[in-house]
Amino acid sequence: MHQRVCEELRGRMMSGSLPPGTRIPEARLADELNVSRGTMREALRQLQREWLISWEPRRSPHVRRMTAPEIEDIYEVRELLEGGAARVLAGLKTRHRRRAVSALRAAYADLREAEAVSGAARIDAELRFHQVICAQSGNQLLLQMWQDLRPVIQLMLHCVPEPVLAGISVEDHLELIEAIEHGDPAEAASVVAGHFSGGATLLSTYVPGAARAPGALSSHQPTTPVSGPGTGAGHRPAGNTRCLPAAPGSWSRPGPRHSISHEPSRSSSGRLPLSGP
Repeated sequence: MHQRVCEELRGRMMSGSLPPGTRIPEARLADELNVSRGTMREALRQLQREWLISWEPRRSPHVRRMTAPEIEDIYEVRELLEGGAARVLAGLKTRHRRRAVSALRAAYADLREAEAVSGAARIDAELRFHQVICAQSGNQLLLQMWQDLRPVIQLMLHCVPEPVLAGISVEDHLELIEAIEHGDPAEAASVVAGHFSGGATLLSTYVPGAARAPGALSSHQPTTPVSGPGTGAGHRPAGNTRCLPAAPGSWSRPGPRHSISHEPSRSSSGRLPLSGP
């Protein structure tokens, strides 16, 4: 029962009806959803574990406001997990590597179909593609860690507005598939690092409350501005932004950011990197 409540609240967060910083009225929502207070509290605890809400002692729970350093931390962990998984896949014996590549190509085909359906479908399919990378590694702990991050990643992606989502190609996912297919672990890890570069910067721009004050730097601050379709260097949206549902279009590669990979990051020929999900 509490899973149904979690799904309902996640949906409201992604639609913008529960934007970051909003207090979550436990009693009213429990009545509205026709569940007990205990079930509502169990659901809120799960959303807290997923980083979707903040809940301090003796205070009401709130929809979490992600800070720029937190977003950067999430992307660094993603790069470690997915870069490590890609390295493993590229190093598999030929028969097993072919099986992994086949699964990735199937996930990519689903992504291309979802691209024509809606932004929300695109985000779901993109996340599935990245989950396949982790799942095919055969490392269950790595996969579980990635799945634990999925809800907050998905929520952040739904904050990127339509002008940015539109016009970003999904074809660059093939670059990673080909690196794995060629059996070059270092190249596969490098591709992941290049694809994730700029992801945290782009999301920090659009996730409400996460943008830094002018001149503020973190240890991960990129030296190259975000660029690509729908954004300009140093672009910040005019006025207040709330978390918007993803509109039809694509989500893929934001621009360069600090990379934790020991392999050199790849250039994206002016395209936004595959991040995202």
